[in-house]
Amino acid sequence: MLKRAKDVIAEGDLGKVVDFAIDLNRQGFEINAELEEAKNHLRTVAKSKKRGSAEVELGGLSGTVSVVFPGLVFKARKGADLKDLEVNLKPEVFAKLFKRTITIVPALEAPDFEEALKTLTESERLTVKHFIETVDATGKVYVPR
Repeated sequence: MLKRAKDVIAEGDLGKVVDFAIDLNRQGFEINAELEEAKNHLRTVAKSKKRGSAEVELGGLSGTVSVVFPGLVFKARKGADLKDLEVNLKPEVFAKLFKRTITIVPALEAPDFEEALKTLTESERLTVKHFIETVDATGKVYVPR
């Protein structure tokens, strides 16, 4: 049976925990590669069995998998500037086919953002802090393959 992380940690040997994490990570990549190959095959089989339905179920001894075929998806071509699209269509045509969304994210990383806040008036700082909070980022663990 697969060792459990809590058991390896309980041994108190940091090196063993590092080795355990690396080994699990490698196994995970190998398993995911195999899973993707199996899923690609299941998609192909399901596509051949699809008869107008958006979902095909395929059965095995362990259970059933569902392959769902969503409708068509429209997305911008790579490198396309959609502002040019808007310029080249009549406003009513553009409005019929597209909606404009706005994404606002901080333009500066944490230390620079905090410094920039210091240059604002008290009122401006309070306005920004009403909408933006400071949170600790979760540490990322990079494990070799």
